[in-house]
Amino acid sequence: MRAAGALALALAACAVLPAHAAQGRSLNQVPERQRAGVLDPSTAAEEPILTTAISVGEETTACQTFSPYTLEWGYSRSAVDYGANGTSQPDLSDVQALIARICRSPAAAGSRIMSAVQAGGPEAQSAVYALLNADCPDVLDAGSETYSAAIDAVTSGDPADLPAVAEWFTNLAEAADAVGIPLCASAAVIDPTTGELLQEEFFHTGAAGPAESPQGADGAAILTTSISFVDTVSCDVFDPDLFTWVTNYTAEPLVATNTTKPPASLVGAVMDQICSDPVTAGDQLLAAVQAGGQEAQVWVDALLTADCLENPSSPNDAYQQAINTLNPEGDPTDLPAVASWFSNMAAAADAVGTPVCLSLAVVNEGTGEVLEKRDFFTGDTAA
Repeated sequence: MRAAGALALALAACAVLPAHAAQGRSLNQVPERQRAGVLDPSTAAEEPILTTAISVGEETTACQTFSPYTLEWGYSRSAVDYGANGTSQPDLSDVQALIARICRSPAAAGSRIMSAVQAGGPEAQSAVYALLNADCPDVLDAGSETYSAAIDAVTSGDPADLPAVAEWFTNLAEAADAVGIPLCASAAVIDPTTGELLQEEFFHTGAAGPAESPQGADGAAILTTSISFVDTVSCDVFDPDLFTWVTNYTAEPLVATNTTKPPASLVGAVMDQICSDPVTAGDQLLAAVQAGGQEAQVWVDALLTADCLENPSSPNDAYQQAINTLNPEGDPTDLPAVASWFSNMAAAADAVGTPVCLSLAVVNEGTGEVLEKRDFFTGDTAA
C-alpha cells in the first residue's frame, strides 16, 4: 500500500542512496539551479536538465538509471554488474593529503578533485582513490559533498555540458578501474515537467558480468495493487525495471468532488476498531466497501484519517487484511473482484472529500512488463 498521510511511508531525498550490491554506495548530483525543482515537483523548471549519479562497489557495482516517474536514480532488476582491473597503486602520500583535505573542507576539496580527474593519469587515480575511500568521522557525508562540488564545477545542469561531463566521467571511470574500485557514472538529460528521459549515458569500470535474471524471462502473470491518498495525489505507476509501484510526480493531481462527512460518532467508533484490532477491522472494511453507500463511506473515511498513536501501523494493517483477503496470491483472475472493490472505495472516498487513487496492474513476474493497468480515482484531474 502506497500512501500519503496517515498510512504514509516517508519519502526522503538524499545524496547517498542504497547501492545495487550490498557493499556498494552511490554519489548523486542534482544541479544546484534545479535542486528545488527536482525535489519539489510543483516547482520543477520547464527546460531539460542534466543530472548525474555514481555507483561504487567493493567487488562489483551496477549502473543506476533515472526513473521518469520518481525523478530519482535507482537500479534495474536486470542491471549488469561491473568489476575493476586494479592495475595501478596510487601514491600513498598524495592520497593521504587529499583525504585530509576532503575531511577538512569537502566543498573546497571538490575543485581539487575536479581538476585532478580532468588531468587524468596518476593524478586522477590518486584523486578517485581518495574520494571513494575518505573516512571522515566529523563529516559523515564528506564524499558526497566533495563529489557534488566537483561535478557542479563541471556542469550546472545545462544539457549543453554533456560532452564535458562525458569526458570527465571517462577519466573518472578509467582512474577507478586502474586502482581497482568498481564504479559506474551515469548521466541523464531529462524533461522535469514530464519526466521524459531524453538521453542517458554510462561510464563504467572493468568488464561486464552476467546480467541478473529476476524471475526468468517468461514469468507468470500476477496481479498487484497500490493506493495513494490524502490532499493532492496522483495515481501510482508500476515501474517494470524496479518491479515496484512508484509515485508519479509528473502527473496532474487528483481532487475529490464532495466534502460531506459521515457522522463523526460512527467514524470515531470505526477508528477505535481499526486501532485496537486491525485484522478484524480489515475483514469488516472489506465487507463495508463491498456493500457501498454510507457504510462504505464511514469505513473509508475512518481508514484514511485514522491516527493510531499506540499502533501507528494499524490502518495499514487493516487495509492489508482486506486487500489480501480479496487478492491473496496475486491471481489475475481476482481482477474483477478487486476492480469492483476499488471502484466502490474510490466512490466512498470521493463522497467524503478525500482524494484517492487505487491502482491495479497485471504484470509479468519475469520481465516486469505491465500487461494491464486500471486506475480508480476520485473527482477529476485538477486544473
